[in-house]
Amino acid sequence: MFDLRERVSYLKGLLDGLDISDGTKEGKAIKAVVEVLDEIVDAIMELTFVQEDLLDYVDCIDEDLAALEDTVYGERFVEIECPNCGELISIDLSVLEDDDTEIICPFCGDVFSTEDVTRQMCRSFRQHCEDLEEDWYFDEDWDVEEDEDDDDEEEE
Repeated sequence: MFDLRERVSYLKGLLDGLDISDGTKEGKAIKAVVEVLDEIVDAIMELTFVQEDLLDYVDCIDEDLAALEDTVYGERFVEIECPNCGELISIDLSVLEDDDTEIICPFCGDVFSTEDVTRQMCRSFRQHCEDLEEDWYFDEDWDVEEDEDDDDEEEE
């Protein structure tokens, strides 16, 4: 873009150096063409700056939209371990909709099915639930004492 500006400036300097007269038809035409070229370069430069601003704005909107989609729709990927090499692989959940899809590990090249992924996800979920049950603490005596206190208050 700046190259255009330099080239039009060169043409202006060339016209000034040639002492082309405004009195002739050719001189008027050449000077008018150079002025129009100068205005075109100005318009193109302005459009370039506006376009750069718009691209920055669209990038911001795109990032905000991606964050919003993650918030609304949740994660669209699941991480599983390759059954062969044990490396973690991110898989798009839409891949799991087709039972015939084969998944290839990018680390070892092993091929496995969506059924293998589903089984692993179920095992992980069960393990997560078992971990929650182990962390859960329930004191039955506390509930009984609480109920007895409530009964005593009602009798009085």
